[in-house]
Amino acid sequence: MYNVYDKLVDNNKNLESRYKIMNDYNFKPIYKLMCALGVPQEKQADFFEKYHVPDLIGEDCEVLFVLESPHTDEITHKHTLAGKSGKNLSKALIKADGDINKFITDGLNDDIPFGCWLKEHINNTDLGKKIGIMNVCNFPMQSKAYSCKEQNISELEDLNALKKDLQKSEQQLYCNTNNYKCFDLIMFSFKNRLTKLINNTANRTISIVCCGHIANNFTNFIQNNKMVKDPLQLKSPTVIKHPVNKLDQTDLNNITETFKAVIK
Repeated sequence: MYNVYDKLVDNNKNLESRYKIMNDYNFKPIYKLMCALGVPQEKQADFFEKYHVPDLIGEDCEVLFVLESPHTDEITHKHTLAGKSGKNLSKALIKADGDINKFITDGLNDDIPFGCWLKEHINNTDLGKKIGIMNVCNFPMQSKAYSCKEQNISELEDLNALKKDLQKSEQQLYCNTNNYKCFDLIMFSFKNRLTKLINNTANRTISIVCCGHIANNFTNFIQNNKMVKDPLQLKSPTVIKHPVNKLDQTDLNNITETFKAVIK
C-alpha cells in the first residue's frame, strides 16, 4: 500500500485530492509516517512507545496552543510543553494574566512547565478544561531528539530538513513542501486531530495560538485550503514566538487578548 501511496501522491499535487487518496485507502498516518522515517515494521511498536507524544486537549477546549513537535523533555514526560518551552510559557501566562490571576490561583508558577500544569488540571478545573496543546507532529522533528541508534536512520534527515525549511518564514508556500515525503503524512495527521477537536466542540469557537513559524505554517495550510469541516469554528490564529525563546511584550499582549473570553 505504501508504494501505491507514493505513486498516487507523486502524480497528484492538488491538496484536496491528495488527502482524498489517503482517506480512500484508509491510511493510518502515524504508522505510515514511521515507514516514511525508515523505521522497520518490526520496530515500529517500540519506536512509537518511545517517541510518540500525545496531545493534551481539555474537554471544553476554547484555546488551543499549536506547537511544532516534542523534544527530549516531552519524550521523558510523555506530554507536550514539559521543558524549557513550557516554563517560558508559564512565565508569560502569569504575566499576561494581569489582575485576574486565575492561573496563579490554580497553582501555576515560574518553575512549573505549562504542559505539566495542564496535565494535572485538565480534568479537574474549569480553566484546565478550556485549554489544549497540540503538536503539528507527534514525533520529534529534530533529529537530535532521537537516540544515537535512531539518528543513523537517514530518513530522519528529511524530517529535520522540513523543519528547517518551515522555520524560515511563517508564510512558507505549500508548493515548497512537495519534496518532503513526510510532509503529507504529518499534515494528514494534524488535519485529522484538528477535525476531531472541532467535531467534539459543538458550537464553540476555538482560538488558536500558533507558537512559532512551523505551527503557523501548518495552521495556514489547513485554513487556507479549507481542510477542516467547519473553518468558521477556528478564529484567525494568534501568533507568538516559539516559547523556547523568551516571549516579549507583544507576545504577552497577544496571549492576554486570546484569554480574555476564557479567564473570568
